[in-house]
Amino acid sequence: MPNYSIFILILFLFLAVLIIAILDIMKNTKLSNGAKALWIAIILLFQIIGAAIYYLLAPRDNPSHA
Repeated sequence: MPNYSIFILILFLFLAVLIIAILDIMKNTKLSNGAKALWIAIILLFQIIGAAIYYLLAPRDNPSHA
């Protein structure tokens, strides 16, 4: 009987990265609705690579440092 615990752990981490990236896109106020839809499509098509590209290239909301 094979042990699937490592596979399940990797699957949950993979899903967590995708969900966090999509939630970050939805909260990003610098992106228009069309840009948000495009980024979500990129993440769904290219999964982890798409999420990495988003975190590297997308404009960020900068919190004020008052």
